[in-house]
Amino acid sequence: MEARAELRGEDRRIDKNSLETSYAGLGSQSEKWLVCAYGRGGEIEQAYPLPSAFKQCVVKTSRNNYNGNDVLVACK
Repeated sequence: MEARAELRGEDRRIDKNSLETSYAGLGSQSEKWLVCAYGRGGEIEQAYPLPSAFKQCVVKTSRNNYNGNDVLVACK
């Protein structure tokens, strides 16, 4: 497994079931990846390279009716 660092974002609580995390200042990063972990322990991961033009990403996480989480990612 290769070494990697995780960028820490700024959290904002939307309501009791929803959290929004902003990752600003991505323009200075030479290589950007979005890594999604699946399963209870995150045992399955998918990684996607992000275009170098992206400067910011926002991740919104909400609890759904099935005791899981819905995740929406928006980057620009």
